[in-house]
Amino acid sequence: MGGAGELEPSRSATVYFRLGPVSKAYGLVDQYTCHRLRQWLRAKHKLHRGAEKSRFPDHYLEQQLGLIRLRAKTRTFPWANT
Repeated sequence: MGGAGELEPSRSATVYFRLGPVSKAYGLVDQYTCHRLRQWLRAKHKLHRGAEKSRFPDHYLEQQLGLIRLRAKTRTFPWANT
């Protein structure tokens, strides 16, 4: 599936839109995703409201649960350093 010039779908959209227009959107998606994941974890573990940020910090979501931050990914794009 796909020839030598084709990119995987998620990467091809990023390449098309480049870094500028999507950086802000990626940040918003990252914030929303962390917020919803923490809400779900709070409900799953029956925690009181407000306890999820300290119990599930960003590094825990990324390192232990495997959450991928889109904004961090944009820093490694070849054109991000131009």
